[in-house]
Amino acid sequence: SVVHSWVGPKGDLHDFENALWHIEVKQSMLPDPVAHVHPISQLEPIDIPFNLVVISLSRDETGENIQSIIDEIRGNIASQPDVSDHFEEVLSQSVYPRLSQMQKLEGYSIKKIGRLEINGDTNVLHPTQILTGVQYDDIFWKLRYSDHPFVEIDEEFWMNPGAM
Repeated sequence: SVVHSWVGPKGDLHDFENALWHIEVKQSMLPDPVAHVHPISQLEPIDIPFNLVVISLSRDETGENIQSIIDEIRGNIASQPDVSDHFEEVLSQSVYPRLSQMQKLEGYSIKKIGRLEINGDTNVLHPTQILTGVQYDDIFWKLRYSDHPFVEIDEEFWMNPGAM
């Protein structure tokens, strides 16, 4: 399941990883969303389907809040103890426990959700694009949504993220 594949807060390279696919998720509040990428290898192509998902958000008092989304997920997985245990473990390592109650209740609306397939033809920065001999310790970089061929995500994608 997608919930069982959530590993990002545990320090893994991508937010969701399983044997058949990986997904990296970024959010942005900007009108033309920007994804902050780190480490440099985060968007390096891999041998299985890999997508960068960018969620464009706006503040909205009547929108959803993180607390209600967490509660909904908990309700949906309550009958699956192994998935529920995994979710709680990863959630405890995320930023969520450090949020104030006010932050957990701030409302947001999703403006758009797009995905960019990451493969050898995708024009993104990763270590193999850096010339041999170039010395660097660490690189943080930004990817602008409008500069890439993102496609809108539908429910089918979440049912089988490895199908392209």
